Amino acid sequence: MEYFKSKATSARQACTTDTTLQRIVQYASIALAAAPHVAGDYLIEKAPVIHWLPRYKPRWLLNDTLAGLTVGVLLIPQSLAYAKIATIPGEFGLMSSWLPNFLYFIMGTSKGTFLILHIRVNTTCTSPHIGPDLSTGPTSLMGLLTAEIIRDFTKHGYTPQAIASAVAMSVGIYSMAIGLLKLGFLLDFISVPVLSGFISAAAIVIMLGQIPSLVGVDAPTGTANIIHDLFANIPRYDGPTTGVGLGGIVMLYLMQKMGQRWGNKNKAIWLLALGRSAVVLVLFTGISYALNKHRARDPVFALSKVKSNGIAAPRMPDSTLIGKVFPRAIAPFIAAALEALAIAKAFGRKNE
Repeated sequence: MEYFKSKATSARQACTTDTTLQRIVQYASIALAAAPHVAGDYLIEKAPVIHWLPRYKPRWLLNDTLAGLTVGVLLIPQSLAYAKIATIPGEFGLMSSWLPNFLYFIMGTSKGTFLILHIRVNTTCTSPHIGPDLSTGPTSLMGLLTAEIIRDFTKHGYTPQAIASAVAMSVGIYSMAIGLLKLGFLLDFISVPVLSGFISAAAIVIMLGQIPSLVGVDAPTGTANIIHDLFANIPRYDGPTTGVGLGGIVMLYLMQKMGQRWGNKNKAIWLLALGRSAVVLVLFTGISYALNKHRARDPVFALSKVKSNGIAAPRMPDSTLIGKVFPRAIAPFIAAALEALAIAKAFGRKNE
């Protein structure tokens, strides 16, 4: 017993006299004392709205309101389109469309929405306070890559929306890890030609996938098959559907050109060009309602069919499913990072 007491005494003396242990205790006490302050600063850093909102100028409100309304209206067809690309029911695209923009208001580093910069590039008239902005939600490229994962995992009995939720959760985990570890600088080493080729190829694939819906025909998957069927089925094109689709494209293009040419001279034209996407959407939705409200089973042109049973209660994706899709979700994550980087660099070059 005396032996163990002597050893314990020696150990205590060593601990009290050891320089390294004393420094560990000293630094640990400093860290514990500073922890609340540092944690508060970290949280404030992740909520930039605290810094820029007090300096917000009332004269910016009109432009931001118009941009917000435009984005809000455009979220409807955009959500339906991305859900279709991802092969999930359209109502789930609508349910998940509003939350990213709400969170970006609090956590985003820009003072406006992504659409305002897009409008500034095209019309040269908007708020001077807006910096380089990007979309905070899903993109068509992410939808395309998610569709590939869904196609593989539906064979195991999972629903498409459950798989898409697990992919979204996995991409969020990857993004959070990159952000917390501050590894975003690695993206600076990706060359512009690679970005341009990547985005161009994705745009071609996505465009070819949407053209059959534009002209009202069905086409198989695969670039070569789609191109073949588009030409082979020309006599079967649906006239009203094609007219509505092409009419919307033409109107958007003409209103953009109007804004570029006369927007800085005429306030009405500037406002019209600024909200051109919302104008076209509301116009054609009204036309569709007038023509098809009594023809739900036999519409004049193709319609999006969505179940409107309210918003489903949010819940965590199945942990087993997350574990299965987690390795595959690296592809949508990388694609999202590359796409955002390509857009940011293009805006940076164009706006110096």
